[in-house]
This record gives sequence, C-alpha cells and structure tokens, in this order.
Amino acid sequence: MPRKILVVDDVRENRELIREALASAEYQFSEAENASQVLQIMRGHAADLVITDVRMPGISGVDLLKELHSEYPNTVVILVTAFGTVESAVEAMKAGARDYITRPLDVHALRLVVQRALEPLDLRTNARILRSAMDKKCGFENILGRSHALLQVLDQAARVAPTNSTVLILGETGTGKELLARAWALTRNDPLLPV
Repeated sequence: MPRKILVVDDVRENRELIREALASAEYQFSEAENASQVLQIMRGHAADLVITDVRMPGISGVDLLKELHSEYPNTVVILVTAFGTVESAVEAMKAGARDYITRPLDVHALRLVVQRALEPLDLRTNARILRSAMDKKCGFENILGRSHALLQVLDQAARVAPTNSTVLILGETGTGKELLARAWALTRNDPLLPV
C-alpha cells in the first residue's frame, strides 16, 4: 500500500518539483497551497508524511506543524525553507519536525530524508502484520482439545481477553497453563507477567 505524502507550498512550481523528485509507486501524493487546505485534506485522508514550506501566507509551516502534531501525532512532518537559520531549524525540531531542509533542494538528499522519515511507519506496519499473524498462529483457536472442560476454559479466556481484567491461571503441571497464557496475552497485545 503506497504511503500518502501531502506537499504544502503556496508556489505551485515548488510543489511540482517535490512531487516529481519523489515520484514512485511507493508514494501517493496530494497537494495543498495553505494550512486550511491541509486540514481539510487531513480530515478526509490523513497523510503519512507532510512536506511543508515554512513561509506561507496565513499560517506558517511551523504553526501548521504544531497543529498537525497535536491533531495527527502519527503524521511525520518535514519542513522546507529558502530562508534557513539555525534558530528556525531548532524551533522546527522542538515543535516536532522530523527534518528541516533548505532550498535549493538537493533531490537525492530529499529522497533520503523522506525514506528515513517513513521507515518507523513501515516498522510499525510490519510489527502489526507480524503480531496479527502470530495471533492467528498462537491464538485460542490453535489450542487443540475436545474435552468439555477445555472448551469451557477457552470460552472463558476468549471472553475475558478484551477486558482490562487481571487473570491468574491455576492448574496441574503439564496441563497447558503457559500455552493458554500466551494465547491470552497475544490477543490482548500484553506482555506475559510470569508468577
């Protein structure tokens, strides 16, 4: 699934330059001229990455960054400016920018910055996919047995798993307590707390 990138600049040529520099099947682009357009686009389809100019009419890129950071904390923001100073870069990074790029743009550097900015998102996506696969592989449905007592235990565990309850599993040695605890913890995305 392609990553959604939103390019924000009041100058159309600047937006086109960034879009063309990053053109790839890995990315799906949208564009905005100002902060109000960004917020409208984000409400409809939140972007994974926003690349925004710092100086724009109305709300600046840094103010937009702060608003995006509070409303869309998982969206990565990169700031671009032709008027870069150390002070503005520090302010941007303190506000939550992933990176700060100055013009004229170095296309290779831009590609690298975008790739690095999206890596943590890819890792989180891969972790979710792996966790889901593990849940299917190690969940309650893969505990084998047909006895009435085991089926009751599995039913109770499946009903309790979505709650915030703490569960103590008791039983004889070799009865599958650890197997049940692992399946229960995986369905809740909780770490196992051994006793």
